Amino acid sequence: MYTSCWGSEHGLSARAASCNVERASIPSFANKAARANLKSAPIWQTLLSLILSPMGKLVPNALKPLPNGIHHMDGLVMAQGPNYALAKRLQQWRAVLSRKAGCTVSINIAPATATASVTNNKQFALAYGGMHVFKPMEIFYQEVSNAVMGMLMIYDISSKDSPANPTFKLDNPQLLFAQNAFHGGAMRCLYKFTSVGEMAALVCYAKMYSTAIFVVSGVLAAAAAAHATGNL
Repeated sequence: MYTSCWGSEHGLSARAASCNVERASIPSFANKAARANLKSAPIWQTLLSLILSPMGKLVPNALKPLPNGIHHMDGLVMAQGPNYALAKRLQQWRAVLSRKAGCTVSINIAPATATASVTNNKQFALAYGGMHVFKPMEIFYQEVSNAVMGMLMIYDISSKDSPANPTFKLDNPQLLFAQNAFHGGAMRCLYKFTSVGEMAALVCYAKMYSTAIFVVSGVLAAAAAAHATGNL
């Protein structure tokens, strides 16, 4: 969920917003965690990744750092379209400029959230239903995301130790989005968030119809055994 609110504090503009992950700077320890998670991936995920990664599915999440040493991740969801991506990028640009001008800027990454507008899309709902198998990804209920993002906003606006405060030193303006990120596991996930959707949906389908799949498999196995013994 993405919300914005506007206020003032001590005569300065205090801007608060939440943003999605898309192409974002991340802490170095999140990058290391993504590499570690990839090494400890279940065998079935590793085998599928070897087959599907050339087609853009189950692509390793950990990227090499940029020339300036900043780590980053690709979380841009193409299905949301170019207008959405541009709108979020403009939000981030405005946050960087406002902070440079001396404003307190709270702009924290929010996790994938099962809001009504998202789950009304059947494809997204199915993907969200199976996302948890790609550790440490978790999909949050709207109430949880609202509560956590609200507390982060209060912290950012009230604390001098928050990176939202323009006096807090950042080695690069983009690191503003790497601090206090409530990303739901996207930064540490073994595969790119944007490359697991189809497999997550299949996992959800399998879970929904597991009983039917078990019964059909049993019937087919029994039929094959009967045919092999000549009793069919």
